[in-house]
Amino acid sequence: MQFNGKYVNVKGTSAIPSETGLKSGSTKSPPTVLHVISISLAPSPGSQAPAIKDVTALGAVTGSHPWVTIMCKFSDIADEPNDLAYFQGMYADTKPGLNHYWKELSFGTANIDGSGTGTGWYTCQIRSRIIILPIQKRERIELC
Repeated sequence: MQFNGKYVNVKGTSAIPSETGLKSGSTKSPPTVLHVISISLAPSPGSQAPAIKDVTALGAVTGSHPWVTIMCKFSDIADEPNDLAYFQGMYADTKPGLNHYWKELSFGTANIDGSGTGTGWYTCQIRSRIIILPIQKRERIELC
């Protein structure tokens, strides 16, 4: 269970309240109430790496993990798909930016601070129709 972005253990006893507000003959079950005895911090998932069939789970992602976008285009297409501001906006702290996404998802423990974009478009030496050929990713990168 989570409370304020932290994982917690909740201990208590369940009880059915005597005054449920249900009418006589109702087919609905009365709600269950948990009488809380204690709440304590629990380890975050991933802080303990359980083994599953010889596979070890990785720990939680935390800290800053910057990315860079290199804008590449094909030599036979003059148009630029988007401008520099579009790619810089992808990393925004506000919704729907990627930094906002990672901070929200991780309850503020992970981000992409320091991410950026190249200064302009690079034209690859390959044409757009070449991309459908069965060449390896590394070869495509080397052709740019």
